[in-house]
Amino acid sequence: MEHALYLVLEQAAALAAFANLEPEDVAKFRHDRPNFVPHDFWSGSSMTGVSGVIQRTWQEDQKMVRAAWRNGFGPDEGVALIVRGSNYNFMSEGIQKTSELLLRMDASEATEYLKDPTHFIHPKVFDLQRAVMFLHVQSWRAAYCVRCGKHFVRAAKGSKFCSEKCFDANRSRSQLDYWRKRGTKLRAERNKANKK
Repeated sequence: MEHALYLVLEQAAALAAFANLEPEDVAKFRHDRPNFVPHDFWSGSSMTGVSGVIQRTWQEDQKMVRAAWRNGFGPDEGVALIVRGSNYNFMSEGIQKTSELLLRMDASEATEYLKDPTHFIHPKVFDLQRAVMFLHVQSWRAAYCVRCGKHFVRAAKGSKFCSEKCFDANRSRSQLDYWRKRGTKLRAERNKANKK
């Protein structure tokens, strides 16, 4: 059970990283997380808006993930993201080739072909889909860092920072603010006591 929770938290953290992803970091993200989405997910594009701007499919999905994050991973947003992932899988080159092959066969050839289980078209579940389901059930984990504003996944309720770096920077800032406010008064009191 604990190992399963660790895995799904890793997948949810990957979803947070995807929500924060910049175009120049896509290659590294894909390399580090090959099971996050179907391969074809990264290469697709579409025209958006009246200006006809071409936008990558991953950027459209990133907007959807960010909206789901803001809205607490409601059921409709979650289902839309999961179905889109499935659609990318079924539109993959390998599945399309199998479908085209089956269409060219007559009924007896197709029946014979499909007797071999290796020819079955099996839907694959990707990390993005698992992460969306998990955050739908435990939406309290989807958070924004109070220091840097990035998406992150809480390991515990009340977590406010995406990393130790942000926690330390915030603590240093809080200490500096405290000493700016209280330091003058404390030094004055200490100097007064030393003069007596």
